[in-house]
Amino acid sequence: MSLNRFYRGIINTVKKAVEEFNRYREPEVKAEFLGVEGDILQVRFSGSFCHACGFYDHFEDFMYVLEDLGLKVEIKEIREGETVKVKFKLLGVGPGENLNNLNNLNR
Repeated sequence: MSLNRFYRGIINTVKKAVEEFNRYREPEVKAEFLGVEGDILQVRFSGSFCHACGFYDHFEDFMYVLEDLGLKVEIKEIREGETVKVKFKLLGVGPGENLNNLNNLNR
């Protein structure tokens, strides 16, 4: 599989995860895919979600949606402001795939 095809597959999967996440959580919380850089997926979360009760649950829920679609990730960074930007580190994809090429995208 070519790198471009693999890379497009990752992007399409994240966009599908955003749609799935927003279907059940918007307008309280809305996810927006910002892009991918190497093995880091960047997603912005906005809305009126409660910061005191279950704030981080939304980001973990998004992580599980990605996992259900075949992308294994971990939360790498959370930046709070008017919106919340979360970086997810891509750890793996469906069976037989390899992340070595993603790690070289920015070199």
